[in-house]
Amino acid sequence: MNRYLVRGLEGSDNTRLAYATDLATYEAYCTEQQLEPYPGHVTTLAGYVTHLADLPRKLSTIVRHLAAINKKHRLLGLPSSVGAPALDVLMKGIARENGKKQKQAPAFTVAHLKNAIKALDLESAAGLRDRALLLLGFAGAFRRSELVALDLEQIELTETALLLHLGKSKTNQTGEAEDKAVFYAANALFCPVRAFRTGSGSWVARRGRCSCRCGKERLLATRCQLISAFPMCG
Repeated sequence: MNRYLVRGLEGSDNTRLAYATDLATYEAYCTEQQLEPYPGHVTTLAGYVTHLADLPRKLSTIVRHLAAINKKHRLLGLPSSVGAPALDVLMKGIARENGKKQKQAPAFTVAHLKNAIKALDLESAAGLRDRALLLLGFAGAFRRSELVALDLEQIELTETALLLHLGKSKTNQTGEAEDKAVFYAANALFCPVRAFRTGSGSWVARRGRCSCRCGKERLLATRCQLISAFPMCG
């Protein structure tokens, strides 16, 4: 039972990676200041978040650091000072001082999508493939990681839509069966279903093992690198 509790507390692979980096920074700070990291006293955490705010770090980054520290205490079975009233007051002050609206990347709009597709060479297999991936990603609101993990066997073409049978993802940590439908669009040039039907022949012909060392069968050898350049969620 203990290993299941630990796995539940650890979270997703990406979360563990981010938390590990945050914890290394926190532990280095404690070593430098000659403080005990676990259990971390409220004054230790207050000094640490003040240090992060002064660097400066974004409010969301500081909150993530505290979440990592809190989770590490839980995994160790130790009491955590995260959430202590004094620390909450300090965080409110940091939020007022440094919590200005964060800059966000410009949204990838329909106009951007259309311009990107119009710039493709649709006489080539690569252009047809790229159009299908862009339209599938946009219409299905897929993360880049979900597109990278997608294989032909997971795509079912019906009379009314494409059905995509998804596996484990950021929003589906347990890997339960999840289906997503992508429907026809009125304009054939920007229709994800027609684009898939047109480009799928070249995908099958070029299907092979991914070259990014993930060790899995992908639609084509360069797909992971291709998707990483697309401005979609990931």
